[in-house]
Amino acid sequence: MRTTIKRYYEKPEELECKARIVGIYDLAIELDQTIAYPEGGGQEGDHGKIRLIENPNIAIEFNDTQICDAIPIFIDGFSGIKTGGIILHKVENRDGLINFNVGDEVLLRIDRDRRRKMSLNHSAAHILYWAIDLCRPGVVGNTIGCHIKTDGARLDFLVEDRFNQEEINKIEELANELIRGGCSITMSSREDYPDARYWECNGYVIPCGGTHVKNTNELPLLKVQRKNIGKGKERLILEPISQSS
Repeated sequence: MRTTIKRYYEKPEELECKARIVGIYDLAIELDQTIAYPEGGGQEGDHGKIRLIENPNIAIEFNDTQICDAIPIFIDGFSGIKTGGIILHKVENRDGLINFNVGDEVLLRIDRDRRRKMSLNHSAAHILYWAIDLCRPGVVGNTIGCHIKTDGARLDFLVEDRFNQEEINKIEELANELIRGGCSITMSSREDYPDARYWECNGYVIPCGGTHVKNTNELPLLKVQRKNIGKGKERLILEPISQSS
């Protein structure tokens, strides 16, 4: 089964890579390899541009990256993880695809600012998760959803008791202490399943395959808010605030 080489795992700092077109669809391009992160784990997919090597004047923008045909695997601690699969770079204008052909060599470049914001907010979401676990042990085991976007992030939980304002203040305080601590963030993967990846910071480990910064001191300080989203359900929302606040 054909799979896309996931360069965003091998060299996460890369903003561009050469690749070859292996499939053209109604509103998508498939490459043999990519540094564009596909939507997954709550994180939205990368945006960017694909340009022909032999004629750099011919280019098309992609506004989403999705993975399909991946195979589910079942590992303790991981939820909904899949391996393999092909990655599609989604475009809005099908007319622009007429300039591309299977076999063409291209240069793919991702939107640097978007990736940076996603990495910041995904790392911040894990810091929030860690602070919640410190404040109310066990509740993170009842995580039912998350969403990482360019202007913030959220985590959803099943709870017996709602978070009160005192807890929210404590969670925010703990999160910002972790940020100020300047702790290194590392990513690793299992040998048997490279798509099963871990985020680690100062001994705290979370299964995660998203993109991240390298140190908590890269993160802005956080403001945490809560929202009730139904009976027994709570949403904690983080919004970055400036370092000088």
